[in-house]
Amino acid sequence: MEKLQQVGALPFRFLDVPNLRLRKPNVQRPEPMTVFLLVLLSFFFISSGIIYDMINEPPSLGGGPDGRSMQFLAPRINGQYILEGLVAGFMFCVGGLGIILLDYTRRQKHLAENYRYLHLGTAAVAIVLPLWMCSLFIKMKVPGYFMF
Repeated sequence: MEKLQQVGALPFRFLDVPNLRLRKPNVQRPEPMTVFLLVLLSFFFISSGIIYDMINEPPSLGGGPDGRSMQFLAPRINGQYILEGLVAGFMFCVGGLGIILLDYTRRQKHLAENYRYLHLGTAAVAIVLPLWMCSLFIKMKVPGYFMF
């Protein structure tokens, strides 16, 4: 171990460490809501498949054989149109905001009872509705997928 320390100290016998007077940068902490919005926005873009959209360049909407527009790339589970991904990412964000609202309601002890029930109902709708909508999207995309 002592040999290893001697080998590590060898370059410093020939080299001098410069005397730098560096100042600590004065960077203020961002507001918590700003950080939350940046995290939520990045979650929206990542969960909506923006990387897939930039690499594969799919159309925003598809066209059916009869000329009508198609919102879902029907037979493929691993492919998407741009609008399909944005709607799914929005649904994921609404579900996450519902969970945050549920936690907020749990932590606030000073809420009146009617506001507490209003928050709980809104959180339940914000959690259940995106779950139901995303499963509906999968059923539309791949027929017979959730058949039990």
